[in-house]
Amino acid sequence: MIKKFNFFKPLICFLLGASSTFCLEPYVIYPLILCFSMGVFIVLQSENRIQTFINGWCFGFGWFFAGLYWIGAAFLLKSTVFYFLMPLAIIFLPAILSIVWAASFILTNEITKINGVRYIWFIIMFSSFEFFRGYYLEFPWLMPGAFFASNKYLLQSFSFVGSYSMNIVFAIIIVMPIIFFCSQKIKINFSIFLLLPLIGLFFSGYKRFENIKINQNKNFIVTLVQPNINQKDKWKKSLISTHYKKLQDLSNQKNELGPYDLRLIVWPETAFVGVYPRDKEQLINFKKNFINTNLNDYLFTGIINLNKKKYFNSGILIDSENKVKNIYNKNYLVPFGEYLPLRKMLPNFSFLSNKIDFKSGSKNEMFSLTNNLNFLPLICYEIIFHKYIAQELNDKISLIINITNDAWFGNTIGPYQHLQFAKIRSVEFGIPVVRVANTGVSGFFDPYGNLISKIKLNQTGVVSNNIMSRLESTLFKSWGNKIFILMLIYVCLLFTYTYTITRSKN
Repeated sequence: MIKKFNFFKPLICFLLGASSTFCLEPYVIYPLILCFSMGVFIVLQSENRIQTFINGWCFGFGWFFAGLYWIGAAFLLKSTVFYFLMPLAIIFLPAILSIVWAASFILTNEITKINGVRYIWFIIMFSSFEFFRGYYLEFPWLMPGAFFASNKYLLQSFSFVGSYSMNIVFAIIIVMPIIFFCSQKIKINFSIFLLLPLIGLFFSGYKRFENIKINQNKNFIVTLVQPNINQKDKWKKSLISTHYKKLQDLSNQKNELGPYDLRLIVWPETAFVGVYPRDKEQLINFKKNFINTNLNDYLFTGIINLNKKKYFNSGILIDSENKVKNIYNKNYLVPFGEYLPLRKMLPNFSFLSNKIDFKSGSKNEMFSLTNNLNFLPLICYEIIFHKYIAQELNDKISLIINITNDAWFGNTIGPYQHLQFAKIRSVEFGIPVVRVANTGVSGFFDPYGNLISKIKLNQTGVVSNNIMSRLESTLFKSWGNKIFILMLIYVCLLFTYTYTITRSKN
């Protein structure tokens, strides 16, 4: 019977990992966080290194497989060409990411086998490896700490400690039920030194949300345009004029916010499918057709930029006088989608990507509408890299504008996960975030992560809102990931203390 149970442990771990993802957005079934606790318990009870690795890997594979399956939807758009790649997309990536989790479990069991104490060490190992995955491997997608972003009060904790530190908080929460079954001494230490600070953190978040103070500048308006163009139709030459007409009609809709001094109209990523500067006049003519030159109206849209024989996925700002004011070239490119890694070394695999690779931009600069009104442009998944935003964000920037095209992923959970990053960034940095997507979800986030107005997924629409003021600062903006290191050191000290007194008793 025991051997039979051990045989099924990897399957159990996989199912627990997969079930755990349902505690995140868009499902938000909070009790399923207990599945994560059960999975951790089973993995760390493994008899040897091999079993620990297998069980830990299966647990991680369940988590990433269930949470990232939507990536495969992009390959269905050209199913006759890429159908065989979809299994690789939804299996290979989770398989690689799961190794990171398996390594954290192995190192946990290598340090100590003392029941109870090992789970404090797990907090350290798991959080460190998640930091490694997000910061150095640059794939922070589906981080467990996002669990707290679904509640408006818990969300405010990100303004104090940041997203990587919230992985530490998550690890503490999921080991809590396990540790409370251990010795009374460990239970007391855990409660005093870990749970009480967390209560203080969450209470501070509650008070922050209850004391919301946001000023709106009614003289400045941002208009979001979501055309909802099917990805299969987006680049068809016969439909391009139809798409532009749709963008124009939406942009021409009457503004219900009243008179204004300046309005910024925002179109999604690559909304203009021409190439700049070759098709510059065409873009300018389109703008003339829907923007009243008697008013101070600007247009920010995604575009393909050709510069020195290099193609860039870019954002372009055109002012009320129909002059190009700024161009931003995307820095973080999507592998296989925007470029083929090692193209020269893998010529036989060139069919996996476009014939021509996009190039990465060298830097990001703020876009200026007025002397006192500036924004930071981000394209697509650049919103997920908070280290990049922290580098570029300065006190002169009034808001972040993220243009994207999530039509590749259809009606899956992918666009909702992408949306959540915008919400977290707004809270971390205390700055409004405007998100404009081709098929949704588009909307305005205030500095407290409230979605003020939105256009739902797979809907055509336009919505305007006054520009909100940013907060002076947040604790995380001031300290950055130093907070993560300090929290990690604190847990290390608790582990050392608990480990010492436990060994002395034995």
